[in-house]
Amino acid sequence: MNGRILHVEGTFTRYNLNCMVSFIYAPIDGILKKELWDYLITFKDSVSSPWCLPGDFNETLSPLDRKGGSKVSAFMTRFKHCINGCELIDLPLNGKRFTWSRGNAASRINRIFISGDWLQFLPTSTLFGLPRFSSDHRPLHLLLDSTNWGPKPFRFMNCWWIVADFRQMIQNFWNSILVSSTGRRNMVSAFKMLKERCKH
Repeated sequence: MNGRILHVEGTFTRYNLNCMVSFIYAPIDGILKKELWDYLITFKDSVSSPWCLPGDFNETLSPLDRKGGSKVSAFMTRFKHCINGCELIDLPLNGKRFTWSRGNAASRINRIFISGDWLQFLPTSTLFGLPRFSSDHRPLHLLLDSTNWGPKPFRFMNCWWIVADFRQMIQNFWNSILVSSTGRRNMVSAFKMLKERCKH
């Protein structure tokens, strides 16, 4: 498809899962876009493993995907027909509403679609929108295992000892707070504060 799509077939070793990931960069031109949608519907029949399609689709699925709304267009209808024809699931976007913005315009044109069997093997797959930096597109983060294991334990890094004034910083910190030898709550609080100080 003239560099508009990259198929990668492989195995997630952590899950022992064979899968297909198709990275999409859809054209802006409506005719070329329709060719891509038709291609995906045809290609779907050759996919025999869980399928994931992340990318810039340069199209919205509904009027709600555009800031200020819009009417349902023929382009939206064709896009929706493609997604339905491929039997794909549109992962909800957490944290942000739009994935692209420029000036006052904003829309959700970057998405990640997955097949039903992908969701069967990776049922906690969750999509997040990350902060934008130099691009007008927001990076997407697909979390395959969204199980909440609780807070991560604090780990001391040996390399901190070679940082100038690290020992002095620790000494100054302990000297600046009052920690009761019997106050467990105060001690926990102090360690949390020290953890944050060490991160910086």
